[in-house]
Amino acid sequence: MELTYSIWLEFDETSNSALQNEVMAISIEFGGPRFTPHLTMIGDLDLPVKAVEMMAEKIGKSWHPGTFFIEDVGVSSKYFMALYLAICIPDSMATLRNSLFLAADATKASQDVPHVSLAYGDYPFGALSQVCSRLKRKFVGTSLGVKYINVVRSSKCIPIADWKTVSRVGVN
Repeated sequence: MELTYSIWLEFDETSNSALQNEVMAISIEFGGPRFTPHLTMIGDLDLPVKAVEMMAEKIGKSWHPGTFFIEDVGVSSKYFMALYLAICIPDSMATLRNSLFLAADATKASQDVPHVSLAYGDYPFGALSQVCSRLKRKFVGTSLGVKYINVVRSSKCIPIADWKTVSRVGVN
């Protein structure tokens, strides 16, 4: 199996607890997988782990986080974005994210719109509409604080249960 890595933003305790509670509740209600809530900066990097760690360190040195504003809740037909929070990231973060993505020159790297997934899976049209409405009332207009930049052994080709954080960079 080919090793690929992703760079994730991990949330502070308060934000992570609220998100993890939702992932668990939705997983129980709809039978989808459980996973750690995160915002993927860059995914599926088929580069040596040291190169990915250097990218994560560059993010840590170049970016001084505040919080991320939650703009909306969405559903999609993408397995890893079945139900998600649409996140507004600062222009400086978007620029940094794009420049690292281009510099990575990785063959399988991926970069979705900024979001935090709350459900993975393939659901029938409309199945998540009630939970989506509830989540809009709960999350839209609030923000998430970031605590770490993680390098995670993960990809769309690795079972979710096998995803593993291999290193972590703290943020100020």
